[in-house]
Amino acid sequence: MLKTRIITALILGALVISAVFHPSHIFFSLLVSAFVLFGAWEWSVLAGLKLPFLRLIYAMSVLLATLGLTSLEGLFPITLLLLPVNIFWVFTFLWLIFGPSPEVQKITIFQGTIRLFLGYLLLASAALGLLTLKQESAGLLMYVLGIAWVADIGAFFTGRQWGHVKLAPTLSPGKSWEGAVGGIVLVGLYASSAVALFELADTQVIVAFVIATFTSAVFSIIGDLYESYIKRKANKKDSGTLLPGHGGVLDRIDSMLASVPVFVFVFYLIK
Repeated sequence: MLKTRIITALILGALVISAVFHPSHIFFSLLVSAFVLFGAWEWSVLAGLKLPFLRLIYAMSVLLATLGLTSLEGLFPITLLLLPVNIFWVFTFLWLIFGPSPEVQKITIFQGTIRLFLGYLLLASAALGLLTLKQESAGLLMYVLGIAWVADIGAFFTGRQWGHVKLAPTLSPGKSWEGAVGGIVLVGLYASSAVALFELADTQVIVAFVIATFTSAVFSIIGDLYESYIKRKANKKDSGTLLPGHGGVLDRIDSMLASVPVFVFVFYLIK
């Protein structure tokens, strides 16, 4: 299992890095479209859709909605287009503080409809954020993708060494407050290195960069916890089985559903 997990991670990493740094935007756009399509397919199950035909229609409609949203980027400011999803993540953060019950329950038509709508919002907004960053700079895009990874790595090792106080015991028992703090600290070092690497000189840009980074790191944790909540409600251990050793696509991008649009919104709002 470990060998399979490592091989899958290496293949995914190579695929993402090659698409990010390829001079043509087409390859990265196709990769993002694939993530949206498969992510929507998995999300449909978590929302209560069981018939494969309906799941396929939903996945295709999410992809079309994503293409429609990205086509509006030249007509409206990116901060306006990403405002709804950022409002959602802020309210989700406040809601998670009160410890929502993760108990399995039958998904009602109303709950399923809300979740299906959220699939459009979250996947399309994350895709828009990724494509915006790709247009800005491949280096910046890779950096923003790395925020969630660095926060997760820092949280894992810090939590394993010193973690005692559970962050959200009913949603993700393995996460601790100590781990979360360790992840944020490592992100701080990551940001400091990036400021030097990118040779940022403008004070306002540096401030926007640092604030966006820390905000993105915090919300990467929120994205992870929210998907854990949705999976537990749907009585699913993983979102899917597409990625051997890693579960589904959503299991790999749950943090970035929040971290990417939050970074883009905050960064472009301040700078």
